[in-house]
Amino acid sequence: MSYSWDRLTANYQQFHALVTMLLLRVDPRARVPSGGMGRLDAGDVDVVVEKETGERVAYEVKAFAGAMTASRRRQVRQALERVAARNPPDEWYLVCAVDPTPGDLRWFDELRGSFPFLCLQAFA
Repeated sequence: MSYSWDRLTANYQQFHALVTMLLLRVDPRARVPSGGMGRLDAGDVDVVVEKETGERVAYEVKAFAGAMTASRRRQVRQALERVAARNPPDEWYLVCAVDPTPGDLRWFDELRGSFPFLCLQAFA
């Protein structure tokens, strides 16, 4: 079954709310940081999971569909820089509706040199 992610991601708030709700349902320890969706105490991440081990897992939700353009790559890098400067998690995942190209995957993998908490992206 295929789905037109462009339709859903066209409404950022709707996409963000849906993905956040799904993440909160998948893991009962998941929470939205204080300050509301998308901002604050976890260093500008959208959803945080505190593992039993004490490790923190962060999810950044971006309403991207289609290609990872230069502008989108800049936004991802800026999000990583913000979280790294404030309160880096043990794991950080990008959640978006992009079908990554081999170049996207290489770029994402190269970011790990600067951001060791970066994990394999959670492309929808």
